[in-house]
Amino acid sequence: MQGAHRVDEKGNKLKRKDRETGREFGHSVIEEARLGVLSLAEGDGRAYGVPLSFTRERNTLHFHSAREGKKAELIR
Repeated sequence: MQGAHRVDEKGNKLKRKDRETGREFGHSVIEEARLGVLSLAEGDGRAYGVPLSFTRERNTLHFHSAREGKKAELIR
């Protein structure tokens, strides 16, 4: 059906089924990565990216953050 989109388990539309990858692929990318970029949006919609190191435990990513500062503020 033209215009139809596949929807993932969270309700997100997947426009290109030929580009779909599974959870295991995502986990393998994360396992190989040494660093990542946490991308957040400021209140006015501007992008804010923070390079960080992280670890993964099952489906959870862990990373360090100070209790104060822009990253902590935007996460809240």
